[in-house]
Amino acid sequence: MGKHKINTKFISRIFGIAIVIMLITSTNLWAKPKNSVEYTPFKSENPNASVYQCKYDKSETAPISLSFDRGISFDFEEMFKSSSIAVYGWKKRKGGWEKLGQYQLYEITQRNSVSLYGDSNTYTHYAVEAEVPENSLTLSVLILGGVRLNLGISEEYKKLIGEKRAAEAAERQRLVAEEKAKKEAQRNAEIDAKAKEIAKGYVYHGTAEARRNQKLFSGGALEEGHAYYIPGFVVKHSGNMASIEQADGFLFSSQSSPVSVSYINQKVKGEVVESSSTIFLGKTIEISLSVVIVGGKAPLHTPVVIGLIE
Repeated sequence: MGKHKINTKFISRIFGIAIVIMLITSTNLWAKPKNSVEYTPFKSENPNASVYQCKYDKSETAPISLSFDRGISFDFEEMFKSSSIAVYGWKKRKGGWEKLGQYQLYEITQRNSVSLYGDSNTYTHYAVEAEVPENSLTLSVLILGGVRLNLGISEEYKKLIGEKRAAEAAERQRLVAEEKAKKEAQRNAEIDAKAKEIAKGYVYHGTAEARRNQKLFSGGALEEGHAYYIPGFVVKHSGNMASIEQADGFLFSSQSSPVSVSYINQKVKGEVVESSSTIFLGKTIEISLSVVIVGGKAPLHTPVVIGLIE
């Protein structure tokens, strides 16, 4: 049986490589922190939710609270009335998101802020999950003897809502003006129908020309053979004269210079004179009327009242 010679150089080389591998492995294990967990951003399971995240690294213990900017909250409170706000904290040592609290947004606005009973030694990141209109909120972190997660209305959303409210106000005004115009058109149609009955046989100038009719009357320029709807007719001197009343504002009005008038008959004159005034607190109050007047004949061209409308 032959003897085999041991290769000591080869064995020592193998042993040296093994020592190096062990040192590298032990160094890596020593350098890696215990319970090291890689931070994972918060992912909401709610497809309708907006998520706001922030990082807070403070070594000393500090309480966490959530607040809502009260300076503007009341303008938007109705919009967020059913909004639910949930706050989560990323656990510093073990990792994973822990739910710190869930609140209705109106609760936060009424209480100004709510405590979440956490501290920066426990959590390194915070996430707010809110089902609110897109881009409506912003999140900031305030250090006021602790951590305050402050929710506020974004400038973008304030602008959007401002434009929306302006558009809604304009639409309301348009609808009011439209309704007013509709009622006025209906009223004018009723007036013109009645006035045309009175003005049969004449060229009629109705409600659409009311302002012009008043000017022609005051200026003594009514044409023979034409009948005019005249609003604001105020009787003077037992009905023999009349002025035109113009409203200058809500409480103020002015009257033109009196114009001499006549009547088609005594019946019409009686109706006009009787309706032209009332007694209030012992004083006679003039009432402006709407009448139909025709242009007088030459040479005097005195306007003739042929009927009372209202």
